[in-house]
Amino acid sequence: MRALIWLLSFALAMAAVGCDVATSSKDSGGESVDLNFTGSALESLPLVKAASSQMEGLFPPPAPNGETAADYMELAKFFRYECHMHPQANFCPPDVDVAQNDGMNEWKFSATTLMGLIYHAQMYSGGLRGACSHTEASIDGDSFTAAAERGDPDRFILDQYSLYTCKGEDTYEGNSAYIAYSVAPDYQATLTTRYRHPFGNSDFDQTDIFQVYVALRDEVPTHLGFNWAGISSMFGRAIVLVDFENHRFAAEYLSGGQQTKHVIAVGSGGIDRATGVPYPGHYWARFFDEMSKELLDKCVDNETQAIEADEAPCTAEGIPIGWGASEELATFLGLDDTQAARLAPFLAKLATADPLPETEVGQAEGDADLYFPQSMR
Repeated sequence: MRALIWLLSFALAMAAVGCDVATSSKDSGGESVDLNFTGSALESLPLVKAASSQMEGLFPPPAPNGETAADYMELAKFFRYECHMHPQANFCPPDVDVAQNDGMNEWKFSATTLMGLIYHAQMYSGGLRGACSHTEASIDGDSFTAAAERGDPDRFILDQYSLYTCKGEDTYEGNSAYIAYSVAPDYQATLTTRYRHPFGNSDFDQTDIFQVYVALRDEVPTHLGFNWAGISSMFGRAIVLVDFENHRFAAEYLSGGQQTKHVIAVGSGGIDRATGVPYPGHYWARFFDEMSKELLDKCVDNETQAIEADEAPCTAEGIPIGWGASEELATFLGLDDTQAARLAPFLAKLATADPLPETEVGQAEGDADLYFPQSMR
């Protein structure tokens, strides 16, 4: 029954935020290094297999008669295993046939999932820029204008404004995207905003913000901060912190609309992309259950996706289940003082494991005019 509900829900949610900007390894200011943090994210975040026999060989079987993460719709949707965008990007391990069904298969980034959103964030971030190819300027919360009078256009933008030293406008297919970014060698901070971009045959236009912070060591990503909010065929928000070096993460996802739903999770995840084998470890998740209509707390085995009988395996690994302060997350994610300061706006939103209020996610199509930037000064 859970699987049937999940399939129906996924079918309704398949409209994506859109893939209408190409990934580029250069900008007009000079050479730019690709920041393939999507691949690193696959090695650090939970990946829940689809309810399909084609995916059965990718994970060890769970214990007999046991529940798995795939049995719960919110976990199955948010952490769904996706790893490529046909035909331009492939982050999959060798045991995934990305050419299946002419590339339009269940491993393709749909942008209704955490991995899909992170891929889009990488696509829009433009890589590690060593020079400003737009206008050298700073921005703040007053730099944005909403379509509606007395709107709050930066409601969903986290205050990393001091990190941005360049700003500009990119135009494609007649649509404008406003961007701000850094040119520092040890991190890349990027903000991309889009307002009512038409896509496909949907009755909804795309309105969203993608905000990315990637810490670097010798041009290799070590940590990720990711903030997304969007209104299209879905209303959603994701705030994510990832320690790529230790395969650890903390995340919260909200879906808006008639009822705000949540996934709140912390722990260890990911697969070894060279082999496709999941890393050992557990993660703790608090999530809205479609069946009981309540929040559930579960400890999940990352290797098998099995739901543990209690939280003891998570506790044994030092996972800060039900954390009550952002300092617990900073320690668990290996953030030094510098990284913790830069990621303070993310940590503030994830200060506790309690669900964020519904004001943290769009609830109606008109919120695009109230709470997202129409333009940037």
